Amino acid sequence: MLTQLRRAGVFVRVGDFLDRVRSMTQIVFDKTGTLTTGMLEVANPAALESLSERDITLLYSIAARSAHPKSVAVRRALEGHPAARLIELDTKEQTGYGTSAEHGGQELRMGSPRWAADISADGGDVVFAIDGDVRVALHTDEQLRPGARAEIDRLEAEGYELVILSGDSPSRVVSLGAGLG
Repeated sequence: MLTQLRRAGVFVRVGDFLDRVRSMTQIVFDKTGTLTTGMLEVANPAALESLSERDITLLYSIAARSAHPKSVAVRRALEGHPAARLIELDTKEQTGYGTSAEHGGQELRMGSPRWAADISADGGDVVFAIDGDVRVALHTDEQLRPGARAEIDRLEAEGYELVILSGDSPSRVVSLGAGLG
């Protein structure tokens, strides 16, 4: 049995693991990358159409300099637009908040609504603001990993208690959990 697990890429460190796993009643799933694909998408890309070409250039330039999944989603949503080009910006990331830069004497911020423009998240979970003026509010969304729903249904049918563990916002975790039943 251990040899089969190793071939499948599962390494057992503790010898009595197989005995203990038989009495397991609860399974804890990490959300991002386990239940979901880990790739965010902008759920309301039409909102980007309200931006001027200058704003698109600035937003693209900030988003392209960050590896945060929300920034990557914004960058991907803008790719292909003629104004989506990189300009020189000295960006600063603030962990848990977003990315900022100065350009032409103006402060640019892309990130959480309260940080970027001191507003609530009702308009979206990513806001792009210039000097505190919201230019666009975007909603990002995750896609379920193919087969996740079927696996959750199977484990529930077998009587396991299922839990999601995530550092994401509670509303996003609750929404995913509700979508999985």
